[in-house]
Amino acid sequence: MPGDKYIEKLEYLLSKNAAKRESWSRARRRNLYMIAFDFEDMNVTDVEVDTCLLGRRESYGPGLTLPNIRLPSKVNDAVSSGWGPFLLAKCVVPNVSLKTLLNFTVASNRGFFYRRRVAKNVSAVISMFAGRCAITPNPYAEPTINGPTLVNYM
Repeated sequence: MPGDKYIEKLEYLLSKNAAKRESWSRARRRNLYMIAFDFEDMNVTDVEVDTCLLGRRESYGPGLTLPNIRLPSKVNDAVSSGWGPFLLAKCVVPNVSLKTLLNFTVASNRGFFYRRRVAKNVSAVISMFAGRCAITPNPYAEPTINGPTLVNYM
């Protein structure tokens, strides 16, 4: 994002809104919970929001091979529950054809959805960018509000 202040602000607002769900009744907690942001007046792109939410991916140029990275169990669980194609498309898991991956061994690469415990309360984030809408689903959300079919709305 254009500066750490935007990342900090976005993560603060996400945490604050995600924490609200913890006080809800059990019946209400079964509903999907999406948080929306309007970035129209800011110089923020969908790529920057994706990086904040999912993590900072590393690309490897011609002649370089992707390192063998062991995926954390949280990521393997998401892959097993149907998120594999989404995580591959977003290069959270190694994408050999794009030569890009998220190196989880570097803590600063991990995105909000993976890193913050309170993020389990969020099904997806909806972002508006100068008249364009983007949806970033959370593959690590609680099972009751987690569904790989959310990618159909992207």
